[in-house]
Amino acid sequence: MMRKRFRNTNDSPAFRFCIPVIAVLSIVLILFLVLSFRSCSSTVAAGADSAVLAFNEKKDSTEEEAYQEFYAASYDKAEQQYHVSNDVTIDISDVKEIAKLEVLEVSTVEYIIENKTDNDSNITSWLEVPGTGVFTVDLMAGEYLVDKERKTVVVRIPLPRLENVGIDYENTEKLLFENDFFNDSYRAGADLYAEQIEEAYTAIYNELSTNPMYYENAENSARLLISNLVKEMNRDIPELTVEVEFME
Repeated sequence: MMRKRFRNTNDSPAFRFCIPVIAVLSIVLILFLVLSFRSCSSTVAAGADSAVLAFNEKKDSTEEEAYQEFYAASYDKAEQQYHVSNDVTIDISDVKEIAKLEVLEVSTVEYIIENKTDNDSNITSWLEVPGTGVFTVDLMAGEYLVDKERKTVVVRIPLPRLENVGIDYENTEKLLFENDFFNDSYRAGADLYAEQIEEAYTAIYNELSTNPMYYENAENSARLLISNLVKEMNRDIPELTVEVEFME
């Protein structure tokens, strides 16, 4: 009786050839899967980074827009409050209507000496003659610049002018008076006195009108008086600034 002999296919050349091929294919498949996973991970990471960047840019942009809107609103509010607080009325109407504001009264004394050898009447007469004058400024001829926002008033006026020069007769004194006994004419004494008073007036006027110290004092006094006058008319604006200038 014959037995069938089965051949082990594992020992066949074809089988032995397939094993290495399958192993290589498996390794290739594994490598492919690994690379695909890494590529996918990189893509996901890159996408995530892009999303974060876009989010941050959007966030920064939103914050900047919000800040600009807040700044603009705050600026407009502050600007409105500033203009409201500076919306004041500065009154200088009464000041401009003063034609002659007396800013300084000055005085001087002249000594008029007349000896008997100086005249035909042989009369000696020494007089002490005081005189006064007043410096005034014409506010009607002035220029007025009013800045309500800065609360400032600039007053430009002509230089002070000397007026009302006169003799103070009440305080005029005869320091010495002698009349020759051969000439008792009262008319001669009166005429000499009148001449001395006229001489005194001329000397007083020249002194007051040519001495620069009087004009300097008059200008300083005018600045102070006009500044106080304008401020007095605008008591509700305590921070008001007044500048006084003189036109040549």
